[in-house]
Amino acid sequence: MKRYVLLICTVLTLLSYKASGYRTILTENETNETFNAFIADLPDYRTIASGSKIVVEYEGEWPEEMKGAFEYAAKIWEENLPMTLPIRIRAVLDGKMIGRNTTSTVTNKATDVIGRLTEEYSPLTSAIKAACFQDYHHIKNSGYYRFSSDPDVMEFLVSEDMTITYNSAMLSEFSFNLDAVPENKYDFVSLALRDIALGLGFGHSISAVNSEQRIEYSESKPTLYESIIMDVIGRDPYEAYKNATRGTLNIGYLTLYAPDPFQNGISLRYIVSSVESGFNKIMSPDLCKGVAVRDISGVNYELLFRNLFDWDWLVWTGTTNSVNEDGNTEESLPYKGAFNYSFDSEDSFNEIKKEEARRYILSLDEEADKSTVYTSIESVCKPYGLDLEFAGGNNWFGVPHYVLSAQLKDGTWDALYSQATYGSFEQEGFYVDMSSLEHHFDENEYARSTSGGLKYRLVEITPSFNPNPNARESFRVKYFTRDFTPQTPVIRYSQIHEPSSPVKSQSYNTDYDDYYVDVEIGISGLEGVKRIMVDQYDGDDTMGFFYDVYDFRKGYFVANLDRELSTKLRIFVYNDNGSRISNTITIPPIGWPDLEPSFSYKKDAVKIERISSHLIDKGYITYEINNIVNMSDAGQGTLQSDRNRSIFH
Repeated sequence: MKRYVLLICTVLTLLSYKASGYRTILTENETNETFNAFIADLPDYRTIASGSKIVVEYEGEWPEEMKGAFEYAAKIWEENLPMTLPIRIRAVLDGKMIGRNTTSTVTNKATDVIGRLTEEYSPLTSAIKAACFQDYHHIKNSGYYRFSSDPDVMEFLVSEDMTITYNSAMLSEFSFNLDAVPENKYDFVSLALRDIALGLGFGHSISAVNSEQRIEYSESKPTLYESIIMDVIGRDPYEAYKNATRGTLNIGYLTLYAPDPFQNGISLRYIVSSVESGFNKIMSPDLCKGVAVRDISGVNYELLFRNLFDWDWLVWTGTTNSVNEDGNTEESLPYKGAFNYSFDSEDSFNEIKKEEARRYILSLDEEADKSTVYTSIESVCKPYGLDLEFAGGNNWFGVPHYVLSAQLKDGTWDALYSQATYGSFEQEGFYVDMSSLEHHFDENEYARSTSGGLKYRLVEITPSFNPNPNARESFRVKYFTRDFTPQTPVIRYSQIHEPSSPVKSQSYNTDYDDYYVDVEIGISGLEGVKRIMVDQYDGDDTMGFFYDVYDFRKGYFVANLDRELSTKLRIFVYNDNGSRISNTITIPPIGWPDLEPSFSYKKDAVKIERISSHLIDKGYITYEINNIVNMSDAGQGTLQSDRNRSIFH
């Protein structure tokens, strides 16, 4: 099996071949109504493997707490993904899935490219992006500028890598709690972690005809992941069926679930392992209600992504790569004060030739013979590359430099500070007073980690002072989080709690009162928040009242509103470094539900239920009860209402 053809060669070959379109791989996730209390909490400290960023485009009426939970899952993946590139997700909430036994569907794309190097399998578009950005970011000898400027090829780099669609009919079955608290619902963060994994490549289109006991392979060229599975079970449909129904299937890196009979959409898709890790849990057939996963670390994603999806080598140890990315240290950058850091002198790092580094930053005029192609790739890749120009433009290679950058929400980097040194890095290190850093964008435009901190990158650029023109430069990269003020949260009205399902309001420490109604207000942007206070204005009040929300990590708070008045709400969020104020929302008067009173006879009393406040005249209810046998036997009277839900007479 020839599996080690470098994908970068495949992509570069697109210079001569026209892309004929995409092949989509659809994975449908069925419901699992069982309950299993399992928690995999995030550790206090997470090593950030790279500067990857997941960029999400939402479609549909996403509740704010659902959006916040999905973005939290995206941040967990960002801390584990093995390289720097933007992963683009189209996230859809769809009501057309109503009635289907499905929580979500995931679609990713492979290319059906005509070319001799793609005859074995069709690469995922995310893998093409990985190779391209890897080539640009690490300035490898093959040269990203050789890419064709064909619009079909360039589309691979700018379009979404996956589409995840959730069933809007199941919203009440999802828990959007950011904390790993099991309950008899699907933990949405765990579902999102699994769905992103499927979109990154862990899905396939292999199915079976059980009545004939044969595997049914697609006529399309398989992805690398599919071809690995096919090579293990065999290409003969009947022999493949036998091998695919033996209970488990070992493909070298993973052990897949292979029940008998074959279950389309389930077989060869789930991962089974005796090791109970977070990643194995989200990819297992046991992902059900009550399973709450926050920690998916402990897996060599670099190895998996290269060998299963053909992502290029991500951290090289040889001399063909320029950058050593070791993840961050157990330090974080402070919000205030000074930051002093030196790379470990024993860390190995990779080098490139000086002329290659110069080519990387030379103007397009100096590269006129490649300007057309170079420009198109440059426009896509450059914002995610190293900040060499910030380190002194074309003169940087004569002086050692550090460059500190902060990541934006779109995955690009904002160079904040450049420090030149004329001595040894190991002796001097990098020093900066954090108060001197100037962010060039609004603070809400910057990417955040799961802890709410800003994501920073420190690049060490070591020049060679050897006069030999073939002397090499070297780069090292570390990633950090910086303790920071909260991000600005977003709130949005979610739903009403009517009298049929009352909840204890947080704004009033009282029992149910039908003059008022409890509503849920969804929140997103909660990472790093330690306290929330609600500022509520009822009607024309010019002075609002404040109250604390203690369990805000569940993704919403409950506000108690007067049914006859409009209400304005906003929240203040706090951490040790400061506070932020959310947007303000206005909820119009909700009024009363359309309920008719119900009466039931019990011994010598009549029980009256579903009495609403709008039926009360000046605090009293006038009633008349007739005997259907003897109409003259009637009872009349007036009851004073205490606004209880039921009244006995």
